[in-house]
Amino acid sequence: AILRACEDGVQEALKELIQENGVFVSEKAHPTEMLHGIADGLINGLLPPCPWCSGKSLELEGTLLRCYGYVNGATHCTYKSSAPPPSGCPELFGAAAAPVKTEPSLLHTRVGPWVITPVIERALKGWQPPADAPVHRLTGGAPSVTEPAQDGALVFDPTDFSFAALAVGMAQARVGHASSRLPDGRVLITGGSRRLDPADLDAFVTDVELFDPATNTFSTVPIVAADSGTVAPIRRTEHTVTVLQGDDGQVSVYLYGGIGNLGTLSEPVIGALPFMRRLRFEEGPAGPRLVVPDRSEGFRFTAIAGHTQTPVAEVTPEGFGRYLIAGTSDRTDPDVAAPFELVFARSFLDALAVGPLQEPRTDAASAPFADGLVLVTGGVEPVSGTVRPSGEVFASEAGVFFRFAEDVRLVIPRWGHTATNVGADRILLVGGFSAAGQALARTELFVGAP
Repeated sequence: AILRACEDGVQEALKELIQENGVFVSEKAHPTEMLHGIADGLINGLLPPCPWCSGKSLELEGTLLRCYGYVNGATHCTYKSSAPPPSGCPELFGAAAAPVKTEPSLLHTRVGPWVITPVIERALKGWQPPADAPVHRLTGGAPSVTEPAQDGALVFDPTDFSFAALAVGMAQARVGHASSRLPDGRVLITGGSRRLDPADLDAFVTDVELFDPATNTFSTVPIVAADSGTVAPIRRTEHTVTVLQGDDGQVSVYLYGGIGNLGTLSEPVIGALPFMRRLRFEEGPAGPRLVVPDRSEGFRFTAIAGHTQTPVAEVTPEGFGRYLIAGTSDRTDPDVAAPFELVFARSFLDALAVGPLQEPRTDAASAPFADGLVLVTGGVEPVSGTVRPSGEVFASEAGVFFRFAEDVRLVIPRWGHTATNVGADRILLVGGFSAAGQALARTELFVGAP
């Protein structure tokens, strides 16, 4: 609303609002960067001055507080700290990131409301922040790229755009896993690792879990080989999953790509997998289980990991149809795998070539937002490691990607996040990591043009 109301004068209007509240803003700040601090300020109020440089240049990101000001004319202030959030909320960044001379409560201190300028007041059309509006806090995944995974879980309510933390999390902490909705509404959780980049076989999480939304509980699902009945663990992370239901009611689960073992158990080689594996989801007397068919039922495509898989046009309620695969073969591999469409039909599986991404990226997030259109956001440029603030749209009918305009950017450049269509051509972006490798608590909402 602010961007639309300010039109061509958006950068000046945002700077005027920030400066009116005495907050430091760089002359080179992009409007999307300024909106991050403005949104926090309008909802939660003014942050106190920095305890190191005394400037009004603090910015809060989840439970990480950092200063973007200067100690003097040429020296940046390097203050940053993190502390446990208020009672009842899970930790996001763990112990303090830097020594501080103030109490940890500084993270939860606001010294007054933001003053709203006339231009922004017209844009907001009388909007007022709720009296008890909190800063969003998310769990699950990993708190940073170097820290162990977590086992927490949140449930999102699209009716009021709220998150609720579950009292009991997953049985196994994991990151890089896949969550897939089964036909009966339960959610199957497969794969993942204990840290973002698994270095050996022990780093993979082999247990499969099932989330029941009726009870908000997780349970472990055994995985057995069809021919022997022995345990057949899944070792892959950063993969994608397709769930299909046949005419006979049989549910099949297809796992594609990801990081896994290309070698043997005795001589493992960790890398991007070219294999697609089919599993059968069954309900038996002892409860649900996954059955691994004979290896001859596997398929081989491009070795890929950190990719996205998104339904496009003509996907049936049973899951059959076309899926866009976009991403790269490996976060450490500069060669970007060409996007393509996977076609899951009742009698065959096929791959169709499509046009290249406008900007090479891996660990992006994508979601359908209109008939035959897919939004791809964020991610990492494979060669330089730069986190992309941009997005692009795939048009299935033409088979090509279109770049967004330069002024359409994520508020916070992120990678490893999720993208979910929440209705009315709106895409909710949740979590992921910043360019500094810290987990992000902020959410963003993309709204397609009417």
